Amino acid sequence: MVRSQSLDRYHYARSGFCILVGLFVLIPTPLQPVEWKKPFPLPELEGAWQPNAILSKTHKHWTGHITAPESMAVDSKTGDVYASLNDGRIVRLSSNGIDTEDVLFVGGYLKSGNENGLLEKDLLSWCQTEARAYRLAWNESGEIDCGRPLGLRIKEFDSHNSSVLYILDAYHGLFTMNLATREVIHMFTGETCQETHHQIDYTHDPDIRTNATCKFMNDLDITADGIVYFTDSSFKNPRCHNRAEILDGAARGRLLVYYPITGRVHTLLCGLHFPNGVQLINNEKVLLLVESMRFRILRLDLATVHTNHLTSSLLVHCGEDSALNHTLSHPSTADSTGVSILSDALPGFVDNIRLDSKDENRIFLGIGTKSAKPFSFLYTVLQSSLLRHVIGRIVPMRYIAMLIPKYGLIGVMNYNGHIVSSLHDATGKYVEFISEVHRHPITGDLWIGSHSNPYVGILKASDFNI
Repeated sequence: MVRSQSLDRYHYARSGFCILVGLFVLIPTPLQPVEWKKPFPLPELEGAWQPNAILSKTHKHWTGHITAPESMAVDSKTGDVYASLNDGRIVRLSSNGIDTEDVLFVGGYLKSGNENGLLEKDLLSWCQTEARAYRLAWNESGEIDCGRPLGLRIKEFDSHNSSVLYILDAYHGLFTMNLATREVIHMFTGETCQETHHQIDYTHDPDIRTNATCKFMNDLDITADGIVYFTDSSFKNPRCHNRAEILDGAARGRLLVYYPITGRVHTLLCGLHFPNGVQLINNEKVLLLVESMRFRILRLDLATVHTNHLTSSLLVHCGEDSALNHTLSHPSTADSTGVSILSDALPGFVDNIRLDSKDENRIFLGIGTKSAKPFSFLYTVLQSSLLRHVIGRIVPMRYIAMLIPKYGLIGVMNYNGHIVSSLHDATGKYVEFISEVHRHPITGDLWIGSHSNPYVGILKASDFNI
């Protein structure tokens, strides 16, 4: 009798295990994870990263009136700040932190072709409602209809005696707006990203084909001649699936360049792990590039990189075994390729980077979440494909953020890649999920953007000293 009961328990356990395995196999997952083979030791928040409470003095502005101000650009002439929102709008914010004006609705502009798209009131109302309810960010067709502007820059061109706002939309490409006349021009689309100058070898990866379009355009910077450097974070996942792209940790991103004279886009680098923010320095001779899912910032000597582009030396392979990743694992090749690691093992997911208007030898790092001792969710899962397969089957991607610590963090870095200061809100109560930081050139206040917060954070100049 005892033996019979033991056998029954064994059969029940085996059946239960088989059912679980069957469910695991049958339940779909949005993830195709790539294992991080050579991670650095998890960093500590020490030295210049030593925690403080400076960001606890941050004030929230326009709460409930704007959503997810991912990127900002400051007009140095007027002091106005332009912000890109996840309902498809570009808004002008006054330096006093009170006034606001809609200047462009991307979805409306694309639908009607009118000067700023704001007359498409029904669509705009729907986009705002969905964005405030936190539904739009997970709706691909909705984001396409509304637009999702991300990186912003303002350039002043002496030849035109005017300032131009550059707007990079994740789905629809590059727009420009003359800030004096408010004229909008659609410069290029994701299809323009198709590589026509070089045939890149993507054949090792079944998810990409030669001449891939841009699926997830992210950040940009512009030279005095109007040449645009920008990132495409993934050839596979659009912006609304960014959580899946982050958890995959795959080398699906590119750095591209747009030449306005020819209207063509060329790939400069491929095989990047979620390329994100970019920043020109050293009189536009050097470009800094954030590789978010390797927690590092790359330094590109542009003259050398462009020379290599003509021979495609860094475009031979794209993916984990790309020519770029081989180069970065052998620092002695930096002089010949023009690409090197400026800062590595950063203690967080770095998003956009921007010059400090007070000291242009320093750069603000907007950090979406910390990744430091004693534990980091991102750091841990990137080293286990099995763990991510489990997570992908039991946790909807929209809830992944609940596994990420709420921690406000800003880094201040010099051109040598050394962190000279940092600002913290360890509680995440006053500001969190930081995407971009600007020191206002007139007031000296810090303006803090986010990919998800329903406000702009402003830290008064009198409340910090960096």
